[in-house]
Amino acid sequence: MNKFKITIYGIKNCDKIKKAKTWLELQDIGYTFVDYRKDGISDEFLQRQIEKIGVDSLINKRGTTWRNLSETDKSNLDNIDHAVNLLKTYPALIKRPLLIANPIADEPTIKLLGFSAKQYLNFFNELFTKTSPSHSMNMKKGIA
Repeated sequence: MNKFKITIYGIKNCDKIKKAKTWLELQDIGYTFVDYRKDGISDEFLQRQIEKIGVDSLINKRGTTWRNLSETDKSNLDNIDHAVNLLKTYPALIKRPLLIANPIADEPTIKLLGFSAKQYLNFFNELFTKTSPSHSMNMKKGIA
């Protein structure tokens, strides 16, 4: 039995989000999806992610949103208030998907940033092995 509540954060139309959701569904892993644009995002949530993951890891520097930022905005990311404000204003700056496995029991919160099928398979095998040592996942269907 899975002792974690899986939540995926991102933007609905993002290809990586679509792949991650499809992969989870094909593996029969339940999850909740939070859309940054539709559902909003709190300052506290962003501050926690920056503290835990780091602003450089959290920001998607490959997209047009990043490229269109001013040099001043890019160079002030070490100021947490500035970084939070940018991420709230431009949710596409947040690398996607952000998957968080929150404990249902006394387990630590586990986070995964980005998507690849192999990365997800390894992550969930490790997660399920910790909570149910006899459980091991085999990828049911491939998603690149």
